[in-house]
Amino acid sequence: MKAELRLLIDGLSGSDEEGAWKALEGLEVALTPQGLVFEKDSPECIPLMLELALKESTVIQADLMRYLGESYRSAVWTWRRVRDEDDAERRYVYDEKVAWEESVSASYEDALPRVLTLARLAGDIRLRGACALLLGGAVDQGKALVPVLQELYGQVGEEPLRIDVIEAVANLGIGPRSDEAMRPSVAEWLRLGLADPAAGVRLGTALSLLARVGAEEHDMLREAVVDSVHRGTSALESAMWMFGRPVGWALERRLRR
Repeated sequence: MKAELRLLIDGLSGSDEEGAWKALEGLEVALTPQGLVFEKDSPECIPLMLELALKESTVIQADLMRYLGESYRSAVWTWRRVRDEDDAERRYVYDEKVAWEESVSASYEDALPRVLTLARLAGDIRLRGACALLLGGAVDQGKALVPVLQELYGQVGEEPLRIDVIEAVANLGIGPRSDEAMRPSVAEWLRLGLADPAAGVRLGTALSLLARVGAEEHDMLREAVVDSVHRGTSALESAMWMFGRPVGWALERRLRR
């Protein structure tokens, strides 16, 4: 491992919160500079970061888990998708990058059982929401994870955590790489959230669906957003998948299928 990256990993594991944040920012620049691909040092660093995200002693545990979850969802299939979309005779040029990506993916898959255990534990809802965010990136495990997350949803009462679980289920069940056979039942389950008594849950559900369904449903979902945005924004903005982003960002988000 490069010396500068070792220093950043050490800073991430230290007791100084400001130093840990700076280390995370440095690692983000080095490993996922645009948030869309994993770079060549990722196979060495991501496993260590996952271990730290699972440790209660990590001072920015929830935000480290959030970063790892966002990266898992946005970057773990990019090189493979680009390779598969290119001409067959050119695909070899992506071999090295695909190898980085597959190594990182294996590290995430190894951590999933412990992340799920952490998501189920009573405690910090930001950490539990970040765990849900990461679990929502495990699309290849969607058939197993969707019912588990739906069960978890029924066991929690905090609006931001429920919103994070809804987003995770949406990404697993009706996202760009989801199994076609499970889409109808997952979509039906998600639509139940549009009638939830909690405005934040209605708002989060509408936005999670809006990013992933066909244009024929957009007008209805935008009406649901308008109906719930006034009372639901505070809970939505506390969800880890939003992480300080405005409702307008979520309203315009469209995930590639």
